[in-house]
Amino acid sequence: MERTVKVKKLSNLIRRKLLTIGNSKQCSHYQILLFIRDREHTFQRDIDKQFSLQRPTTTEILRIMENNGFITKKGTKEDLRLKEILITPKGIESVKNFEQPLNDVEENFVKDISAKDLATFDKVIDKMIKNGEENWYK
Repeated sequence: MERTVKVKKLSNLIRRKLLTIGNSKQCSHYQILLFIRDREHTFQRDIDKQFSLQRPTTTEILRIMENNGFITKKGTKEDLRLKEILITPKGIESVKNFEQPLNDVEENFVKDISAKDLATFDKVIDKMIKNGEENWYK
């Protein structure tokens, strides 16, 4: 139980630090916009998986982002029911002010940690996430 408490504590600290950049809804929206921007093709299921969100939650977030003009959805050639999510110029412009502060938050949390220790952390946290997803999505 001690590890889960530590993970929760770290999550809370990161969330509080991110709130200094914007409100919680803005922060999650900006992180999703950065994810969309940095990928060649993005679909809702990619966002669900990347952020461990349930489909209705992702649907609502994307609806808000589309209504605000940050993204558009386009049917694919293979299946018009499958919608690719595209970031708009307004979306790209809006994340410009968020990207550096987000990087600064991450840098603050990893300062004084060696590259080797960070690589180990990445391997361990990826494995923990995989274990959690395997148990959750059975």
